[in-house]
Amino acid sequence: MLVKCIESFRQQTIEGEIYLVLEIYGAFEAREANYRIIDSNGYPAIYPAANFSIVSGRLDGLNFFREGSKAVISHSLIQNSILNDEHTDGFWGLFFDEDNEIAREILQEVVVDLARAENIDPPIIRLDD
Repeated sequence: MLVKCIESFRQQTIEGEIYLVLEIYGAFEAREANYRIIDSNGYPAIYPAANFSIVSGRLDGLNFFREGSKAVISHSLIQNSILNDEHTDGFWGLFFDEDNEIAREILQEVVVDLARAENIDPPIIRLDD
C-alpha cells in the first residue's frame, strides 16, 4: 500500500511525498487509523492515517488480525514472527528496545517484499541516529 502525505509532520513526513505502508492500526470505537511507514528519515514510525491519502490500496502480503476493538493489518513475517513471544511488545518492542539483528533482517525482507508488490524501489531504513 502506498500513501501520499497531505499534511507534513516536522521533517519526518513531507507533504506530497509517497510512503510505503508497513502496517495499518485501527481502533473501531474511536474510528481512528494509523499507518506505520518508513518515513523521510528512514525510520519505521506510526502516523495518523488522516495525514495521508491512499495512492495504492494494494494489500498483497498483509494479513488482518483483530483483538477486541482494535485491529492490525500487517505483513505475515511480522505477525507470525517467533520474535513476538520474546518481548512484551512483540516484534516492534524487540526491534526498537533491544536492537535485535533478526528483527532488522525481518523488517528488511518485509520492506523489499512490499515494495516489490508495488513495483517501487524499497525505501532505505536508517536506524543509526
